[in-house]
Amino acid sequence: GFNIDEQLVEVNKLSKRNNNAVANIQDYKLSRYICYLIVQNADPSKEVVALGQTYFAIQTRKQEITEQEYDSLSDDEKRFYQRKLTKQGNYTLQKVASSAGVKNMAEFHNAGYKGLYNGETADDIFKRKKLRYREDILDNMNEDELVANLFRINQTKQKLLKDNVQGEKEAKDVHYEVGKKVRRAIADIGGMMPEEMPTPKKSLKELERERKQLENKEQNKLEEAKYMSDRIQKCPFCNIDKTKLANTILDETKYFYTTPSLGSLTDGYILITTKRHVNSMSELTIEEMEEYKILIKKYREVFKKVYQKYPIVFEHGTPNLKDSINASSVIHAHTHVVNHNYKNENILIEKLKFKRIDKLENMLSNKNYIFYISPKNEIYITNEFEPISQLMRIEIAKDLDLVNKYDWRKNDFNDNIILTISKLNDYFDNIENKGSDKNE
Repeated sequence: GFNIDEQLVEVNKLSKRNNNAVANIQDYKLSRYICYLIVQNADPSKEVVALGQTYFAIQTRKQEITEQEYDSLSDDEKRFYQRKLTKQGNYTLQKVASSAGVKNMAEFHNAGYKGLYNGETADDIFKRKKLRYREDILDNMNEDELVANLFRINQTKQKLLKDNVQGEKEAKDVHYEVGKKVRRAIADIGGMMPEEMPTPKKSLKELERERKQLENKEQNKLEEAKYMSDRIQKCPFCNIDKTKLANTILDETKYFYTTPSLGSLTDGYILITTKRHVNSMSELTIEEMEEYKILIKKYREVFKKVYQKYPIVFEHGTPNLKDSINASSVIHAHTHVVNHNYKNENILIEKLKFKRIDKLENMLSNKNYIFYISPKNEIYITNEFEPISQLMRIEIAKDLDLVNKYDWRKNDFNDNIILTISKLNDYFDNIENKGSDKNE
């Protein structure tokens, strides 16, 4: 019964390539209904799908609560349901009362409360319930008390219409008498008087705020999961193109692989990259962290033998996605191991406000950071740096008089990549020839 062209609209996009050529990318805009069908029929073990199903369940619940079996609702849901009916009932009653000549609606409503609550006005009920300033008494009633008030409201409306009541005093009297009769009916069946009914711990306004907060939290999770899903699909480390020179696998372990770095500012520049998509090394599991430390120790020694000096090691960690655009070029945990010693390391440490830490496990996990291991194997970390992409590469480029060529996107330095691959492969081949395993 749906027009597919209305549910699935083609919205092609133009994308500029590196060579300034423009490509037409086929894309589609999905209707809410199509999104619902996709999510409901997808694999719920995937986080983005599970969150999507939760989102649609919440939205559907909002629209369909009146169609559900009333007995299956929770106590709070029943309160929301009855409160909705009292709002609608009071709105209609006020229109009818106004037509009957009522001007002072506060006194008119108080007449009904006095009849039902044995003389109590709305203000008396407010004080008895010990409510805060401007809280609504109806938002602080349980289901039974709301039902009693709803019955009073509906019966008053019907009597005003049926008897064609005219005049403010007459309408107030009708409201009072209806309230008294509802109270008498409750007494006759042995029910609890409305003023004796317990006040719920939380008002409906409070519950609504909590529900909104939960929905917003779920919505944020959904958006974050979608964001991460999009990042993973576009992530060059998750979708590694092994035909490219810079993606030559030099070494591979259970959790990591090692490649030369695109934009190798110097001969001897590699990346240690996680196989699992995480934003930063601070999110590694205990087992992954142990392997990571072994790899860093290994390549410090490898560089010492191949390049006759210990390398520098650093990572732009981005656990905080909100600031990820400025913190790192690619949001997938990767560590730089570089055949370079800063000319003025102390100035760099002071400039970036680095602080010494004892071990890698102490990396910050909730803020974006840069961690740095000096050639002397001193470990530093900072989160007080300017949010500039490729900040550490900029500092290396300054040292090498390549200040305008720090950006790996624009400068691949293929000659250095080739040298790195050749020298490290020769080293590992020699190790193998001596009967040692490459990963030892």
